[in-house]
Amino acid sequence: MSSQQSGGVFSTEAAAAAAKKQKKPGGAPCVAPVVPAAKRRQKKKQVKSHLGGKVDALVPESRYYSQLLGIERRIDSLLSRKKVEIDAALRNTESIRQRLRVYVYNTHENQGSSNPADAPCWTLVIFGRLVPMDDSVESAEAGKAFSSLLKSLEVVLEPEQPGQAPARVSWSAADGAAQAQAEAFEIKRRGSGPRKATIRIGVSSVPERYQLSQALAGLLGVAHETRSRAIRSLWAYIRSHGLQRPDNPTLIRCDQKLRSIFREEQVPLSSIGQRISSHLSAEPPLELEYTVDTSGKSPTHPDCYEIDVDLPPDPQPELQSFLQRLSKDQEVHELDSRIMSDIEKINEHRRRHTFFTGFSQSPVDFINSLVASQARDLRAASGEGSAKHEALRRTEVFQGKWVEDAVFRYLQRRLITS
Repeated sequence: MSSQQSGGVFSTEAAAAAAKKQKKPGGAPCVAPVVPAAKRRQKKKQVKSHLGGKVDALVPESRYYSQLLGIERRIDSLLSRKKVEIDAALRNTESIRQRLRVYVYNTHENQGSSNPADAPCWTLVIFGRLVPMDDSVESAEAGKAFSSLLKSLEVVLEPEQPGQAPARVSWSAADGAAQAQAEAFEIKRRGSGPRKATIRIGVSSVPERYQLSQALAGLLGVAHETRSRAIRSLWAYIRSHGLQRPDNPTLIRCDQKLRSIFREEQVPLSSIGQRISSHLSAEPPLELEYTVDTSGKSPTHPDCYEIDVDLPPDPQPELQSFLQRLSKDQEVHELDSRIMSDIEKINEHRRRHTFFTGFSQSPVDFINSLVASQARDLRAASGEGSAKHEALRRTEVFQGKWVEDAVFRYLQRRLITS
């Protein structure tokens, strides 16, 4: 007997459910009701990774696969926890303070030339690179491009003639994010020097550095600091001076310096992070003065400046590769797909085995139960309720007062259509 029939919703799952028999006290088989077709289709979409107790009863060796599934779940749970721990460790690393050395110089050409075709010109060059803090150990970030260390760069050139507006040349990392990284910035102009230039450099720090208010800077002893370091330094000051209340350590007694910051006699410890925000402002760009000289040798001797920047540490390559292997293991995904396909085949064979076994034990009861199940499915698909269908099977229903009215309406519609 085929497991599919045209024109119906017959399936091996319905047959497998119909084969669930129980014996009546008299010995006659009692066929269990078949699962409706709508529910059968919903279950078939879900491919489970376990075989189930029915397959275990037919194939005792399948219990080893169930044991492997338990081991796999424990391994997956362990790997998930380790992945979360490694990811948190990579994100919560402290920044490293590095030293950015900036060189500013200029070159010039055709100065004092009598040939009109050779116009005098000069080029302002701004170059920077990371150097070791102690001048002994090479920095791990030394290979970073100069533009990747900056938020903005602006050069203001004084006008050549009195009454003219100064010339401005600006660059922003937000506008040039899609461009290639630059090792240096060059500004080329025609003319001769000397000519003054004001260079404003906005340094990029991770995490971002802020300019501290005068009161907070006087307490911490620094004018620029990150938010986390400012809070840690403020907490260290509170602990070293014993400003926590003995009866309630969550309250801080403000001394003269803290009162100049918080404007209160005591503040809750949990509100320090919020109260300190008003004392943090955007760090202004560094301003350098340079004079373009076209009278001496080209290039000129560079002016050198050193700036402290905060940079995130290099991610550990071993941990990064471990996380990538966990998320991009194609071999494991392919094996899982093959296992799911084999389990679906096994379950399909199990359903067919149940179908033929139930049919062989009691063909008449099996077919009657199957036909009744298909009839219920058909009524459910057409929207007819089972209670209404059962009521229409009895003659008492057609002896009511509604029958005469229904016949009259039916005959009237026939007359109208004819």
